[in-house]
Formats: sequence, structure tokens, C-alpha cells
Amino acid sequence: MPLERGRDVRRLGRLRDIERDPRVVVLADRWNTDWSTLAWVRLEGSAGILERGGERPAALEALRSRYLPYRSMRLEDLPLIVVEPERVETWTAMATRR
Repeated sequence: MPLERGRDVRRLGRLRDIERDPRVVVLADRWNTDWSTLAWVRLEGSAGILERGGERPAALEALRSRYLPYRSMRLEDLPLIVVEPERVETWTAMATRR
């Protein structure tokens, strides 16, 4: 859901949560009706918030190249959550197939 113009992004729950406790988990999965192709990756780490105007990684350009709506958004004006990985786990149904 896009942010409303003029809304204070610092009020977002995820940013307040990170300020209170920087430990985070990021989970990405690949779902399909063919369960033999299911997979996920889980990343545990510490999150930080890069304020606007600071150093911006190539992630912003990657987002813009993949998702059309981001091309017209001023992402540089928004805080950016950066996760420092400490542990990574993966699972795939393909590995358990015999």
C-alpha cells in the first residue's frame, strides 16, 4: 500500500519495531500448485535504518528496474531498511524428492 502524501513515514510500525529491537527475520518463499517446486529462504539478522539523503545502495535502482511504479517514486526521500545477515536457512521440496 503506497504512503499518503505528507504522511510521516517514521510512524510506520516496522520502523518503530526496528528502533526498539533491531533483530529481524526476513522470509521469502516460492509457492506453486506443484508442491514439488516449493522453496523458502529465511534470513535472520540485525536491521538498521538509513535516513533519506544518506548513502543509497544499488537496491533502489534494482527496484526501479523490476517494478514500474517505483520508477516515478522519490525513494531517496524515504528511510531505507538495511539488514545485516547473521544466519541464513533454506529449504526446497526438490531436495527432499527422491
